Amino acid sequence: MKTQQRRDGIYAYPGETFLLDDEEFVVSDLTRESLAEMDDLSAQAEGYPDLASYRDLILKMHPGMSWDESSLVWVHHYEKKS
Repeated sequence: MKTQQRRDGIYAYPGETFLLDDEEFVVSDLTRESLAEMDDLSAQAEGYPDLASYRDLILKMHPGMSWDESSLVWVHHYEKKS
């Protein structure tokens, strides 16, 4: 199950909730990290089988973008609200 989302900006803060496919989720943490800190486990938390798959899709979604490992992103951590 997907439990993280990386973005250039902040889209939610800890404690905020959102709906996805009629299920409620709560943001549990918000951290800042570089792309170099990602690994296969991070990519799996994003819903991808591995880092290479994640990177390939991101680059296809953003034509002309390069994978700069020093780039900082916001990591939104979330879980299904009980």
